[in-house]
Amino acid sequence: GVIAAGALLCARGSAAAADDVIATHRAAVGCEARTLLAEARRLLGTAATGAAPRAHLAALVTADTLARRARERAEQDVRLYGHPVADTGADLTGRGGAVLGGILLDGAAAQDTPAAFGGPRTRARRAVPPDA
Repeated sequence: GVIAAGALLCARGSAAAADDVIATHRAAVGCEARTLLAEARRLLGTAATGAAPRAHLAALVTADTLARRARERAEQDVRLYGHPVADTGADLTGRGGAVLGGILLDGAAAQDTPAAFGGPRTRARRAVPPDA
């Protein structure tokens, strides 16, 4: 009936949306999203075999749910791709690099004329007076 046709449209749309996200971000999406989508597609295929109306509708609803979960998982994988989990113990503030840079740079660099973005001629106007 009409409800089954609507469920079929929703399930196909959800599967197509998940498939688009997974195809667009192939390298970032993991196996969980792909497995969920494969199961949703399998259920869509079995739903068209002329099963009993209740079983047919249940398969379509399950396929829609799995496809939506596949898309959510794929989007999560894309967000996390290249951005490791923040709780790795790494110094993400850069404080460690600043301390290390201060240790490695000798004190002579602090007495030089500061760098300027206007080229070599602009260093003279920012130079520290010799008697200071």
